[in-house]
Amino acid sequence: MSSFLLSGCEKEEIVDLISNGNVDKGLVYPYDWWSNDRDGKYKTQWTQLEYFSPKKSLSISTDTAHYFDYAYWGQEITDNLPHGKAVTLKVKIKAELDGVGIVLVMRGDDTDSPPGGGQQYVSSHGKHIIRGTFDWTDYSIT
Repeated sequence: MSSFLLSGCEKEEIVDLISNGNVDKGLVYPYDWWSNDRDGKYKTQWTQLEYFSPKKSLSISTDTAHYFDYAYWGQEITDNLPHGKAVTLKVKIKAELDGVGIVLVMRGDDTDSPPGGGQQYVSSHGKHIIRGTFDWTDYSIT
């Protein structure tokens, strides 16, 4: 079984671009967050079973690791990003991972419904190896 939890996702600057960054607000789903399980092989949850922030975390789990399939939690930011400034995504992850691990991603588009790849794309792939079993650990991409 593989699972990981994200908690307290925030941007490292004066202007906070992430809404509900500690994922504590919401009713059935965390406000301003959505999840996608491309092929129905993963379970995405907003949970209070394990958390680092005050009450909740985002979870993705599966009984069998799927190399070519994936699931994710995301947020759409409709405000203009700060021009000429670096944007950093910082997360805390607790995991029990089998297989190749997980990747952090930030994608930027300048359209409402982008086809194909993002105009700007940053990932932790090849930079940070995030796999195995570990307690809450800080990760970031810029």
